[in-house]
Amino acid sequence: MSWKNEVRELFAAHKQARDTLIEISKSQEEGWQTKYGRIRGELRNSLDALETAVDRQRRLHSEPVIDRYHDAIVAFRKVLENHHARWPVLIIKDRGPDYQESMKAVDAGFTEVMRQTENL
Repeated sequence: MSWKNEVRELFAAHKQARDTLIEISKSQEEGWQTKYGRIRGELRNSLDALETAVDRQRRLHSEPVIDRYHDAIVAFRKVLENHHARWPVLIIKDRGPDYQESMKAVDAGFTEVMRQTENL
């Protein structure tokens, strides 16, 4: 499998975890916080796998497209980690303006990684 296809598959897994997280947070069915915490872990793991694949390719080849992808992942990781630290699952039931602002930054980071995936 080419590295680009591998990265696309890994991004698809990350997107699936993200979509599941969004569904769980909207429904807030009984036990949602436990599921949410588990999926947050999957989200981190999928981002780790994506970054590892890009870093591996980056060590093999110096190409601007790989560097841009790497930079987008690093920036997104920072925003996502800040969001998760600021908004633990136990307090995100109330989605006030501060939470919404934090989510806008997360969404922007995700959108940039998605754009870089599409540009491979």
